[in-house]
Amino acid sequence: MVPWDLVVKAVAANTTDAWVVLYVKRWLAAPLALPDGTVQQRDRGTAQGSAISPVLANLFMHYAFDAWMAREHPGVQFERYADDVVVHCVTKAQAERLVVAITDRMAEVGLRLHPTKTRIVYCKTASGEPITSTPRSPSSATTSGHARRGTGTGWCSPRSCPRSARTP
Repeated sequence: MVPWDLVVKAVAANTTDAWVVLYVKRWLAAPLALPDGTVQQRDRGTAQGSAISPVLANLFMHYAFDAWMAREHPGVQFERYADDVVVHCVTKAQAERLVVAITDRMAEVGLRLHPTKTRIVYCKTASGEPITSTPRSPSSATTSGHARRGTGTGWCSPRSCPRSARTP
């Protein structure tokens, strides 16, 4: 689970209003009322199902992953939706190195990759040709506001490949 100090740091980097940071700190530290009436104290993470959890998680991931990728691996294309990420690599060796680097980065910020969902897949067309990505212009920035540059070949996450194009 994500340490609260990193969440608060991400919020503080995006507002000059002290009350916003104060309320986020209070919300994070509020105990969780369980259906049976008991109260559970928390010391990290965000309460699942609350309205602000996805906002804080997305803000946190912007710094923990998006900005890190842009800084450490600027030529690598990726897409992220909440905590699901597809990273496009040119070679299998690059994909293997990035899995290690991303695993290490997530550990630095208190997260871990899901062991059965994290994998490298080679994507190809029905005729056997690698699926290639095309260069994107700065006007086609992702929702995080960062344009992704460069091209990749077929090494990608399963979510970016049509089922018929996947190889084991």
